[in-house]
Amino acid sequence: MAQDYIKINGKKIFQPDGGSSAAYETTYTQGSTRSQSGIGKFTPMFTIERFPYTATDIPAKDVAEIMQMIVYSKSNKKTKFQLHYFSPYYGKWRDDTFYVGQVSDIKFGTLKDGEEKFESFSFNAQRIDPL
Repeated sequence: MAQDYIKINGKKIFQPDGGSSAAYETTYTQGSTRSQSGIGKFTPMFTIERFPYTATDIPAKDVAEIMQMIVYSKSNKKTKFQLHYFSPYYGKWRDDTFYVGQVSDIKFGTLKDGEEKFESFSFNAQRIDPL
């Protein structure tokens, strides 16, 4: 089988570093608690799949391209996008709707004219629909 790739809105993007990850977060009702004896009483409401993306030594043009697809701006007015990714939960490649509320890390590498690169670039995309 051919290698698949991470895509945003159907477009292959700069691929993240090896060792990519996934994350899941469950939200519980307000009444969920843990007693002083340590026993928990939790009522789960839903679990969200997250896709943390990190790339290093990434050309500035690729960062700009990804940023323009994931970050809300007055010009594009988009708050969500289609992400093609490998889901550990489903054990296969999927297309789901995600959003990014915060780009967490952009470290400049070189700003030499015509050779601009970032040392690192990362964001955390969250799936719109729960599992």
